[in-house]
Amino acid sequence: MILTIVISLILSILCASIILIGYYNRVNEQNFNARQTLISNEESAINLVLADTSFSVFKDDQISLFPEGKDSVNIKTGSWGIFRYATVKTTLQHFSRYTGFLYGAALPEYMNACLYMADHQRPLALIGNTNLKGNAYLSKAGLKAAYIDQRGYSNTQLIEGDIKNSQENLPALDSSILNYLEELTREAADTNLHKTNFNLLNGGVYSQSFSDEILVFSQHGKLSLAGISLTGHIMIFSDQEIEITESASLENTILVAPVVRFKTGYKGNVQAFATDSLILEAGVALNYPSAVVLLKNKGYTTQNILKIAENCIVNGILIAQTEKGDISKSYIEIAAHAGVNGVVYTMGYLSLKGWVHGVVLTDFFIYKSPSTIYENYLVDVTINRYKLSGYFAGPSIFSHSGRQKVITWVK
Repeated sequence: MILTIVISLILSILCASIILIGYYNRVNEQNFNARQTLISNEESAINLVLADTSFSVFKDDQISLFPEGKDSVNIKTGSWGIFRYATVKTTLQHFSRYTGFLYGAALPEYMNACLYMADHQRPLALIGNTNLKGNAYLSKAGLKAAYIDQRGYSNTQLIEGDIKNSQENLPALDSSILNYLEELTREAADTNLHKTNFNLLNGGVYSQSFSDEILVFSQHGKLSLAGISLTGHIMIFSDQEIEITESASLENTILVAPVVRFKTGYKGNVQAFATDSLILEAGVALNYPSAVVLLKNKGYTTQNILKIAENCIVNGILIAQTEKGDISKSYIEIAAHAGVNGVVYTMGYLSLKGWVHGVVLTDFFIYKSPSTIYENYLVDVTINRYKLSGYFAGPSIFSHSGRQKVITWVK
């Protein structure tokens, strides 16, 4: 009798265990299928974002991916400097999944070249060990070897690529994005427009998700960023100057002021917008996707300047933009042993003594010797389109940009 009871108990336990195992396997299978569905829905939502090329400063949509209405997706998109950001939250029953990213676009066809010079009916002169690798859009006057101080051109061929005819003006930038950026610079000039919702003067660590509202700090007078960490959806304004020291840590942050200065040795990821001057001191390294943008206010008659000192590296975008009829055009200076992995675009003058792995678009080149200034001369310069990564994506600010692409994932 006792043996029968023991055997019955063991069989009951085994049966219960089999039932529990089956139940938990079923639950795990349902959870796995739900997670896979969320991942699939997230990919669909990301594709919807990348397919939408319309411009808006901010948009918040709650959509259903399928007619049954079981799979809902919340998509928020907005402008973030010269790039765009999106956050996607997918929901299925009691499961949810979140992702955020910055996105831009593949470079347009005319940037599948190392150089685009507006056609001002003047040739481009090459001196010393200058290397142009890639196609080039130039005036009909083309390229020529020249001499400065009895020094000629060292290489056997002028360019490793084809030469095509450029237009009278550089390819235009997107007007809607320019209007948004110009509005940011106007807001920097009036710090009373902003409600500062955090205090960074005492240092500290601040991280803001792109799914939340922008954290804004607005300063009247010069602002020095030191011993502070800023990550994510954070924007800093000053009506005079922002100085970023080596001890500051910035990631995807936006800085807007008349003057922005990166001190020697700073390293980080940032978008900086200035109207008067933008300075990178020696040894500064800006990680991809960074943007350094000089915007000239309408009616501003003085030449504004973007300077990159020796041993600096910028991984991203350099832009100097002004009105077409502006006499005192913008000026970019890239010193020797400094370089850019990406795009350099200047509506004005470019003094290039370093290197660019990517593409340069400019109206004029300037070379300064100790005694003379030469227009449209390149001396010991390397511009190599082939060394730019095939995965590089720029902002949609460039006209006729290609397919939109995820640039980086953010919180």
